[in-house]
Amino acid sequence: MSEHRSSQAPVRVTLRPTKDNTLYEDSKGSVSNGAGAHFFAGVTDIEMIRRGVIAFDVAGEIPAGSTILSATLELYLSRTNSPTQAITLHRLLADWGEGNSNAPENEGTGTRATTGSATWLHTFYND
Repeated sequence: MSEHRSSQAPVRVTLRPTKDNTLYEDSKGSVSNGAGAHFFAGVTDIEMIRRGVIAFDVAGEIPAGSTILSATLELYLSRTNSPTQAITLHRLLADWGEGNSNAPENEGTGTRATTGSATWLHTFYND
């Protein structure tokens, strides 16, 4: 959710993600889960890194020339392997693909990436 100001009073806008995916640490860069119900961020019990990526169409939702006064990201935690785990947000500077990979069961290990999926090594996987 963000608040922006034009020449009028502040307006509150809620942005829904346009795509999401999980980058699973994988030396071959062939694992993804763009179509799954969850995305993961953090480190697994066996020290494998997971990076959740999420995109929003800010330019399409907030009028040009507006000033964003604040922004808040709300995520729902469905499972964890530790009582507390900090998450850091970073801006991605390149476009990436959601693809249609859909990991089975709990989705924690991902599945074979499909063409257009973001992976640990690829912004758009090409099998």
